[in-house]
Amino acid sequence: MSPKPIRKQDVARACGVNVTTVTLALNNHPRVAERTRLRIQAEASRLGYLANHAALQLVKSRFGRTRQGMDRIGFVLLGPQEPLRGAYTAFMVGIEQEVSAHGGTLLFVRETPARPRPRFVELARSGAVDGLALVGAVDEPALLQAQRTGLPFVVLGDHHGTTPVHQVTADFPAMGRLAVRHLVEQGHRRIGFLGATMQYVYQREIRDGAKAALAEAGLPVGETWVRSHGVDDDVITPLHRMLALRPRPTALILGEPNVAAHLLDLLKACGLKVPADISLATCEESDSQPVMAGVTYVDASMAAVGTAGAALLREVAGESGGPARRVLTAPRLVEGGSVRKQKETAR
Repeated sequence: MSPKPIRKQDVARACGVNVTTVTLALNNHPRVAERTRLRIQAEASRLGYLANHAALQLVKSRFGRTRQGMDRIGFVLLGPQEPLRGAYTAFMVGIEQEVSAHGGTLLFVRETPARPRPRFVELARSGAVDGLALVGAVDEPALLQAQRTGLPFVVLGDHHGTTPVHQVTADFPAMGRLAVRHLVEQGHRRIGFLGATMQYVYQREIRDGAKAALAEAGLPVGETWVRSHGVDDDVITPLHRMLALRPRPTALILGEPNVAAHLLDLLKACGLKVPADISLATCEESDSQPVMAGVTYVDASMAAVGTAGAALLREVAGESGGPARRVLTAPRLVEGGSVRKQKETAR
């Protein structure tokens, strides 16, 4: 015969308090004195009490949320059914580390367009989670559904809605600025930028950050020096046009992650050695895919975005109202040897 489960009434009787006090103490509510809260939690642990998440959710909605109560986060991936990889995996790694470090748990939920009512809404209503982190194809309907749950939530990365929401993303303009400033510090004055299709926000932001830094340094920022390729093209076309300039660039910035190896092969085919003939700095996401060895790059960590997202959820959990916050995680420069100091006589 299975042993009878421990109830909150049993914990209350053992501690000499009422059931409401036990409920609030187990939810870390400030209405309960710390000494009493710790005593109740210790007794609940000793007796083997397992919390009823739905009941805890009801208490939170009745008495107000606290930062300490943000211990169950739903990681919600919206979009078509596809393998979990790249930035989404890095988001999850970062948020899981932060949640676990504070004694919480992370629940993964995949949402596809075929479902009329998202599962994350059902989870919120059942009290299974305290907050939500939305990633992927986050549109206006998804944002409104998340708002209607009444739970704190953040968007990791970009979204396609117009509703102001809490958001954490990498500071992509800072990536372009950092790459330019590093090359300028090394004495380069002829710097070319090679971007991709510009159909995504991060591509345009990296390019615009680079253009701003080039302008600040008094360097050209027109289409001759800042180029990108189309959806059906390859970087080879803008590269050849840039290398045809006289005098040609002494350094290149590659604005698209995971293309460095291809660009190095193209430069080699053109008879150019890196960094002897031309320097190269790239913009990468190293925790999504390893960066080619020996390349100097500016790194935007998607795991750092996840970590910052969990921290922001904790901050806003106890708040009521207030403006939406947009948190940007800073990039870092990693020197790999593909940039060398420029001499005045170089061509």
